[in-house]
Amino acid sequence: MTINELPDNARVWIYQADRLLTADEQAFLTEASQQFMAQWAAHGTPLTGTAQVLNGYFLVIGVDEAQAEASGCSIDKSVNFVKALGQKLNVDFFNRLNIAVETECINLVPLSQFETEVVKGTITADTYVYDNTVTTAADFTTRWYTKASTTWLSRYFAKQTA
Repeated sequence: MTINELPDNARVWIYQADRLLTADEQAFLTEASQQFMAQWAAHGTPLTGTAQVLNGYFLVIGVDEAQAEASGCSIDKSVNFVKALGQKLNVDFFNRLNIAVETECINLVPLSQFETEVVKGTITADTYVYDNTVTTAADFTTRWYTKASTTWLSRYFAKQTA
């Protein structure tokens, strides 16, 4: 099952690596994630979901809560799982201050430099970014990879037109 096959209301968590993952690391993440998903449960009830490594930077976990809702404890287990993966691979999946921007390839732009890149014209309102704030499968499908102007980053472009 892929994230795109989950029902629209399925919950989604996106973890972005702080660097491009190697092919071996992506394969390791895929295998480890499949093992985790096979045993992930909420209060003893198995959770139905999937995890995917996408575009060399992203670990995306999704759960269909029709059978069982992801509880605080089960969410904590998934977070601890991702933290452990990060430690094993020496990757930070929890730095929310890097914006994944796609021009010719994916580049991570520190949020502190984002406005500078907008002013320089390196990043425009039409530049595609990965909006890791999405929380449902429907939003993942329609809003995860989108123009910067349609995300929370739009405020940086408003300054340019004022």
